[in-house]
Amino acid sequence: MRWDRRFLMQLDWPFLAALAGLIGIGLTVIASAAHTMPGGERGFLIRQGAAVAVGIASWLFFAGFDYQDFARWRRELYVITVLMLVAVMLTGHSALGAQRWLKLGPLQFQPSEIAKLLMIICLASFLADRDRLTDWWDLVLPSLYMLVPILLILKQPDLGTALVLMAITVVMLYTAGMPGGRALLLVGGAIGLVALWVYAHLHWHVWIPLKDYQITRLIVFLNPAADPTDTGYHVIQSRIAIGSGGGAGRGWYHGTENQLGFLPEAHTDFIFAVLVEEWGFAGGIATLGLAAFAVTRLLLTSGEVEDRFGRLLVAGVAGMLLFQFVENSGMTMGVMPVAGIPLPFVSYGPSAMITNLAAVGMALGVSMRRKGLIFGHS
Repeated sequence: MRWDRRFLMQLDWPFLAALAGLIGIGLTVIASAAHTMPGGERGFLIRQGAAVAVGIASWLFFAGFDYQDFARWRRELYVITVLMLVAVMLTGHSALGAQRWLKLGPLQFQPSEIAKLLMIICLASFLADRDRLTDWWDLVLPSLYMLVPILLILKQPDLGTALVLMAITVVMLYTAGMPGGRALLLVGGAIGLVALWVYAHLHWHVWIPLKDYQITRLIVFLNPAADPTDTGYHVIQSRIAIGSGGGAGRGWYHGTENQLGFLPEAHTDFIFAVLVEEWGFAGGIATLGLAAFAVTRLLLTSGEVEDRFGRLLVAGVAGMLLFQFVENSGMTMGVMPVAGIPLPFVSYGPSAMITNLAAVGMALGVSMRRKGLIFGHS
């Protein structure tokens, strides 16, 4: 990997500014969200800060690496992904009712987060070798290709990451040439199939790769008041926090839902509720505005890339981030089911931070080469 001085000229600086803004907001809100947790905010900020540092190193690596080389490693990366997920199933560390983590000495990481990045590379290479997707049968092989890691992740169980992989698949299939109407039918069919599967599980005890609490969450989000002390509690408290923030918020470290411990998972899944309670509607809109700007820049970049593999890589990263932004903010407001998806670059989570920064590094690497610039070569 060799660097060229034109590197700085080719960087998407507005995108990086939005990214830095999101990370800064995240560290600030994590400090408040973790203030009343055991050990205080110091430990969480140190770990998240370390993740940002490692993530920036990953970003530099992926941005400087010739992304075309990834296509040649598709099979190896796919096998590594599957083996990691199988290892989680066999020897993974459990916490909060899920078995999602692997330990390597003192380090603990979440392979399903890494799987998102690796599967974007694998699916991009898989689709780049094929013609436009003009027939329903053309969708079978790529769908089966993604089904294996999705099912292994559901087994952990990790519904959120499985949904992210599904969203990535749809966005990349559309970018590869699947007609928009067919994409909508595919999404609608998937939602209908899941609804039917859940119904069959509840009425005829058909096996489903989800825990009971996850199934209940999918149902209760339509009416959280139906179970206000258990599965609906998160959403109810989150809505209270968001509503109490008003226009300008209660102030940093002054959110009552957060500081008094009424809001569960405040530093991870429900950090957007903490943000709006303390910074108000203005803070929430500013954060979502930065997110929308960053994703739009990626989508525009994808449209400008002539290389099919590169275009699919950027589209996959954009789809991954877009779905996570929408799902996380939506579930805190009660308009999306609670699926355990963090807010990218804002929620606490070292594995997610490193993966997301590596992913945008890869996307920016494609962007810098879309006009033929290869570091060290003209």
